[in-house]
Amino acid sequence: MKTNATNNDAIITDLNSVVLANLTTRRGNTSTQCKVTADDVAYKAGAERKLLNVSFRHLNSEEIKTARSIIVKLTKDISKVTLPCPSIQGARYVKAKDMDDVQRMVDEAEAELNDAKQEITRRWHSILTSAKASASQLARINDIDWPDAEGFVETLGIELEWLASPAPIQDTVLETISDEVASRARASQAADKMFLKAHAAPVRELVVALAKAAEATTASTQKGKRLRQANFDNISKAIDNVSTYNWLDLPELSDLVHTIKSSVGTVNGPSLSRDERTKVASKLEDAQAVALDTLNDLGI
Repeated sequence: MKTNATNNDAIITDLNSVVLANLTTRRGNTSTQCKVTADDVAYKAGAERKLLNVSFRHLNSEEIKTARSIIVKLTKDISKVTLPCPSIQGARYVKAKDMDDVQRMVDEAEAELNDAKQEITRRWHSILTSAKASASQLARINDIDWPDAEGFVETLGIELEWLASPAPIQDTVLETISDEVASRARASQAADKMFLKAHAAPVRELVVALAKAAEATTASTQKGKRLRQANFDNISKAIDNVSTYNWLDLPELSDLVHTIKSSVGTVNGPSLSRDERTKVASKLEDAQAVALDTLNDLGI
């Protein structure tokens, strides 16, 4: 049988190994300015030229879509094993045990992106010809400043920087006290407030899922709209994420998960009667309020 000391020691060791990683992505500049048109708009609107940014979407080839999808997929994959740092744009908290996986994801994505960029460069003449054709209906088409291949591919990129900033859980004396007190002690450390605030992201996603499901359920009752099961599946996923990313083992988040599971339960949306949908909508709104209260109680 494991003791509190053993459990807390495992938690502390895990959290002492949390580092920050800064992921920067550039998804490609798929618009460009038509400077003369911008001047025209500024003149007619009586506005300052420097306050306007008139642009046309033009480059949207399959090769460019492929490159952008690589970056989008990487961002989503990394978000599944990390927590966003609320105070540093683009930074994510990563457990040391996941560092190899995160670096591997980035390396593989960079290799795929480089191949995609080479394909864009190879087919640039065709891509640009198609873009110009799609924009041919625009006035003053010749005033559009089209990029060259090298200039465009430079706007696609992935960079990962390890900031090596550990969560400041250094003292294993916490292993001698109860789980709940240890969790609160860790959460209260002033230097760790940023890490604590990172735990708000999954809870906010849960709030959004609850709100959307409540709105959809109410609309299906009042306006006869179809109630999709995906609304409730998203709640289940969001609840699981709150548990999965409760790295500080905060009792408030554990209680939140238990409360919502108990109050909302498993819902088969499309099969609900009109009266049942009204009751479920009310439960969802109550659950949303509980989640918001939890964020307030934790100060995150």
